[in-house]
Amino acid sequence: MLPICAPRQAWTLAILSHTVLLAIISLIPLWFGQGLIYGVGAGCGGGFFVWRSFALYRTPSKEAAMANFFASLVQLSLLIIGVVLDAAFKS
Repeated sequence: MLPICAPRQAWTLAILSHTVLLAIISLIPLWFGQGLIYGVGAGCGGGFFVWRSFALYRTPSKEAAMANFFASLVQLSLLIIGVVLDAAFKS
């Protein structure tokens, strides 16, 4: 709904800032025992998501928004795979 109610610069900046915070927060489990596999997944997924969000911020378009949505799915998938593989290799 934000893209309908706010100017482009406002909602793209909101998306970018929230994505950066999400990428940073996804690294916190490393301090609580998650291993290297999780860290690589979180770092790569977060970096890809931030990169796509920055591309959306620079050039807001429907194509960039869909690419950003796809990047969010990639990041979520890498986080889940990282947790599962990390747990499997610790046992």
